[in-house]
Amino acid sequence: MNTEHRMARKYPIPVRQAIQEWLVSEGLGPAYNAHIIARVWNEVSGMEPYTGRVWFKDGTLFVTLTSSVVRSRLSLMTGELAGRMNEALFQNEMFIRGKAFTRYVNQIVLK
Repeated sequence: MNTEHRMARKYPIPVRQAIQEWLVSEGLGPAYNAHIIARVWNEVSGMEPYTGRVWFKDGTLFVTLTSSVVRSRLSLMTGELAGRMNEALFQNEMFIRGKAFTRYVNQIVLK
């Protein structure tokens, strides 16, 4: 049995916490959070059928939409959507929090 990556613990921890610690230790925390943010966009906006590419960088969520009508309608709601997304991320237990990885949505750019 390979024990190189084994963490020594004297107390039990929840599986959620173990997964998050592993993601951080492997340097996958930011990418995992970006995945959660993209998923939360689909839940909060309700526009998954019209959503193309979604990516997140430095507090800004970039969303490519396939409908100009949807883009126009959502452009009036970007502040509200960002607030609802931040609330959903705060409630998401799998979102990795901490100084290095806490990147909430500050701005939404629709393309």
